[in-house]
Amino acid sequence: MTRLLHLVGPGGAGKTTVGPVLARRLGWSFIDLDERFLGRHGDIAGCIETHGHARYARRNLALYFDIQRSLATPAVLALFLRQTHVRARRRAFGVHDARISNTSPLVGVAFS
Repeated sequence: MTRLLHLVGPGGAGKTTVGPVLARRLGWSFIDLDERFLGRHGDIAGCIETHGHARYARRNLALYFDIQRSLATPAVLALFLRQTHVRARRRAFGVHDARISNTSPLVGVAFS
């Protein structure tokens, strides 16, 4: 499996600011999961309003796994994580070593 560094945090934490800089320094590509979702499914808020949060979450998770399977080179991936879903999403995303902090704007960084 190709290396994937997860930048996990709430909206506005700086994932899409820090991610490309980190990716350039590592010589890796940068992927923003929200941008990929927009490209595949359209507006996130509209998706949630039309289909409900559970269906949005399933689509988002499926997209994540598609990205993970298709990686040919190492990448930095920015993704949103609600603090209330930390345990479930960490298991789902295979992020077992992320350090979760309520005081830090960046919730976690982990490799898979």
